[in-house]
Amino acid sequence: MNKLEQTTQELLEAGYTIEEIKAAFEEVIEQQAKQSSTDRETDN
Repeated sequence: MNKLEQTTQELLEAGYTIEEIKAAFEEVIEQQAKQSSTDRETDN
């Protein structure tokens, strides 16, 4: 089991719904994408 699967399983066991987990992961991915593009702009 990879880290994403493990984390998802732990959150499900803690009572979160799959919809809540998916929304949270999507938010983190969006934040990381914004951070990556900001980092590239500062590197140039």
